[in-house]
Amino acid sequence: MSAAHCRPAACRLTFFAVLVFALPLLSACRAESRVTLRVQTPPQPSFVAFYRAPETLPPPACKTYSLPLPSETVGALKGVRFVRSDAARELLASQGFCAVPLGHFDVARALETVKDGGVPVFVGVDVVLFLYHVQFDELLKHIESTALYDDLVALCRAMVEASVAQQAKTSGDLRQAAEFNAAFFAVPLKLLDPAARIPASAAKLANAEIRLIEQHAGKMPSPLLGYEEDYSQYVPRGHYTTSERLRAYFKAMMWLGRATFPISEQMTRSRELAEKYLTRACLCAGTLGATSVNGTPALALWQRIYEPTAFFAGFADDLTPGEYAQAIREAVGSEEFDAARLLDPGVREAIREKLKTLRAPAIYGGQGPDYVANRPEELERLLAQSMGMRVMGQRYVPDSHVFQRLTYPSVGRYLGQGQPFTLAAGVRAFPRGLDFFAAAGNRRALELLRSEGDTAYQRYDEKLAEMQKLLSEIGVEGWHRALNWSWLYALALYARELSPGYPAFMLSEAWQDRQLCAALASWAHLRRDTILYAKQSYVGVTAFRPPAAPPPGYVEPRPDVYAELLALTAMTAKGLEALGLMDSAAQRSLEGFRQFLAQAKEIAQAELSGKPLSAEQRAWLRTVGSRVTALAKQMVRGERLNWDELMGTVADVHTDLNTQQVLEVGVGPLDMLFVVAPDPEGRPFLAAGPVLSFYEFKHPMRDRLTDEKWRQMLRKSPPPRPRWTSSYLAPR
Repeated sequence: MSAAHCRPAACRLTFFAVLVFALPLLSACRAESRVTLRVQTPPQPSFVAFYRAPETLPPPACKTYSLPLPSETVGALKGVRFVRSDAARELLASQGFCAVPLGHFDVARALETVKDGGVPVFVGVDVVLFLYHVQFDELLKHIESTALYDDLVALCRAMVEASVAQQAKTSGDLRQAAEFNAAFFAVPLKLLDPAARIPASAAKLANAEIRLIEQHAGKMPSPLLGYEEDYSQYVPRGHYTTSERLRAYFKAMMWLGRATFPISEQMTRSRELAEKYLTRACLCAGTLGATSVNGTPALALWQRIYEPTAFFAGFADDLTPGEYAQAIREAVGSEEFDAARLLDPGVREAIREKLKTLRAPAIYGGQGPDYVANRPEELERLLAQSMGMRVMGQRYVPDSHVFQRLTYPSVGRYLGQGQPFTLAAGVRAFPRGLDFFAAAGNRRALELLRSEGDTAYQRYDEKLAEMQKLLSEIGVEGWHRALNWSWLYALALYARELSPGYPAFMLSEAWQDRQLCAALASWAHLRRDTILYAKQSYVGVTAFRPPAAPPPGYVEPRPDVYAELLALTAMTAKGLEALGLMDSAAQRSLEGFRQFLAQAKEIAQAELSGKPLSAEQRAWLRTVGSRVTALAKQMVRGERLNWDELMGTVADVHTDLNTQQVLEVGVGPLDMLFVVAPDPEGRPFLAAGPVLSFYEFKHPMRDRLTDEKWRQMLRKSPPPRPRWTSSYLAPR
């Protein structure tokens, strides 16, 4: 055979030889390129078991005096000389109580001043609610700055590294998704650890986002996300201004709570981008389940952050990685799979259809297109377009849900005359704190809203009825799913109208106004304490002889409220134990607060039943000022006790994109409340004590207020107090 005939045969042999040796190498290369994902659905935590409802209390049946009081009776009351203005004395005679501005924040100082003046102290529910706020806020701040901060850094670093590794093993759409996810998690990582090393491709986009976050200039296109984001939300506020560590934590968690992997192309304004987001979100959910950090699954780190924050602030309003994982597992048919399966059209369609059946958000967070017409269904469109996955989604809170449904476009145009607080651009662009209490069934709150023109809108009554039904159906267990919900429940309980059997001064509409003011001030503390987590609503663009020796003091007789707060304190302790977050300092402060509440409850029950106070109870009242100081010091873990910082707080709770303004709610300097309390025989005596003040006002969204700016505003040019507080608030 000639050489010419041999060459083809030799070539064939060589070709087959190459195949024989190359196939194993090609298989090995393919094995190295495989990106294995794991989708796991962490169990939804339940905290209701930590709550035990307080026992039923006997109905109030105290002896009391009649109103109005004769002027000579008022003039004979010991200590009445401190009620200096004629207007205040007239209120004292007509309704048995009045308040005057005190001008400072120091609760203990106010109590000691009353005692030193020889006047029995009045311990209002306000003092207890204030202490609850301090306890709640200090516990959350300590947990965030210690355990949660470090876990968040580790989680973000692990996700960046895993995403970078995926880029080297993939191509096309999967590689692009991995590149996006690397940049997405690089944003919070760089905020938490500016020295963190990340690839240049991720760093460029992450740094562009961080510049906008630091400028917090308002709503504008996101360089990374591809839709508009409201960067004014990234101003650290609340307790997050107290250290650089907490400032960084705030901005990182705000990003993970707001930045969305949207499902709808309405938000991205591009079907192609919506398809990319489906890949990105699924890859993110699968990477969380497949990645470990020093032997700890990344998903476990996610749970260690999400669960404590859910205990304090509630559960996400938006879809979580766990819910995406469930949809993916059903579509793929297994927990572990090759990432390439995410590109299978059949798998993608199955995932998409499953996601569409999941819960839509109840609160519009302001992302994406926001122009809406005057139709209630427009709100549903906004909510549908914002549906998607958020890694640490902001939390559903019922007050924000109420605000969302009682503003435009759910509630329509103004039908009245004048300029009520809620009106802007011809529509109900702002809610009021009273809206929540009206939705919770508080008759006086609704009367006040009507009297100031804040209900004269299309569909307001209809939507309020819907919200009243929604809140009434939550049930006691539902209200105790998280600590912030439980706090709201206690405030609604406190603000309710009282029945005969309570002292005379507590049965007027003016006292209901005072209760609402205290409840709103405590609600302002709550929204400030949870400002990072609570999802904020948005409006889219468009005659007696005084006793010779009065008691040394008087506790506001609301044992039902003290009992509820006792139950919440026990719930907090059990929850922290279960989450592995209880330390000795927290244990001591919770026990101290429990003892304080228990004594207040016992005294209140004695007052309502007409029983004389024991020697121990009288001694407790004489020293209540120093007890409040000692308890507050325990709560702040030995740090310097600054009453201004603890009391004078502010929170933005709603954003109107038409006026570029937010609704701010704040707590200002204390008022001094004077009450004509009945002794066990029903004879009147004067008691005095500090109570909370409440402010509600609009402010530019580009300048969302911090506590520090708020206190400066109070010193220079404070906003007016709500008009309805004039029913009991008199000049000094």
